[in-house]
Amino acid sequence: MFSFKMKKLVTTGISLILLINFGCKRAEEIVDEKTEVVEIPVEQPQPVSTIEIEIPEYQFSMEEMRINEHMEDMDLRAFKHYGEFYTEDFSIFRLDRIDYLAESFEIQDINLFFIDSLLVKIQTFYRDNQSTRFMKRFGKAKIAINDYESKKVLETEKLIVNVDGKNRINSKVENYTLNWQRNELDILFYVNKNNVSRKGSLILPMNNRSSKNDRMIFELTVQATNFDNQMAWVKWESYKQGRGLN
Repeated sequence: MFSFKMKKLVTTGISLILLINFGCKRAEEIVDEKTEVVEIPVEQPQPVSTIEIEIPEYQFSMEEMRINEHMEDMDLRAFKHYGEFYTEDFSIFRLDRIDYLAESFEIQDINLFFIDSLLVKIQTFYRDNQSTRFMKRFGKAKIAINDYESKKVLETEKLIVNVDGKNRINSKVENYTLNWQRNELDILFYVNKNNVSRKGSLILPMNNRSSKNDRMIFELTVQATNFDNQMAWVKWESYKQGRGLN
């Protein structure tokens, strides 16, 4: 009887010891689970998908300019006063902010000529030869050949040739002028692939912002029909001032 009770007590004691050990181990596991360090992944910077650019708050187009327009009626914020010549009556402005120009993809430089504060001449330098485009736009033009080499070419070849079904000026002719005469203005387009200087004409230094060949000139000049007479008057006034004849 005694031995049976003892066995039961021993069995009960062992069970209690096992339960206590199991509970302690489980508690340690719970503590370990609670104190486990979790690594938080560092957020990598994302690449910028947008590019911020400065958009000019103002733009103008060549189409907006009118011969004989008064200086006070023009917005010249994209131009810089280049200087006054002969007398104070003859003034030149030069393009200073090409990003303001809508046609900046094809135009390299612009000069504006004023006499008595009126716009009498626009001198525009193009990046490429626009002969075919201007002939299509303005119609038939008078063509003047300006150098000996081009004249020699025309002794054996035609001036107008057909290329891909379109009439174009012979590419071997490298120095010429297209001239359109209209009621209120004259339009001249100079093509010079050999020499940047032309005698008898005032050409301001070009910036050559993206010109692949600095020796080429593609210049479109739009001027009042009486520009030559006005310039003669300005030069005469300047001569009289220089001689004290006033």
